Amino acid sequence: MFNLSFNEELLSIFVAFICIYLKKSPDTKDILAFIEEKCAEKEIVESFNAGLITKDELCSFLLDHIFTKFVLNEEYDDASVEDINSIKEKLAAVIF
Repeated sequence: MFNLSFNEELLSIFVAFICIYLKKSPDTKDILAFIEEKCAEKEIVESFNAGLITKDELCSFLLDHIFTKFVLNEEYDDASVEDINSIKEKLAAVIF
């Protein structure tokens, strides 16, 4: 059974993702708490374990919510598809 651990390694990936857009390090204190709350609210782990979402969809869910909360309302640069895919690959390697 899959379980998602909210740890420093995961935090570093989220910070790297945010830095692609903002070109600066974000305040990290709320990132893990926010994404942990979103995962619980949307029952993401349960959905994955039930086969309702794929690994790619789970990674996209996490990064989309991080983007919406920590990047969208800031002045940000566009990110390349390669940069985003690299972060997704790192994220998948850490959580699966």
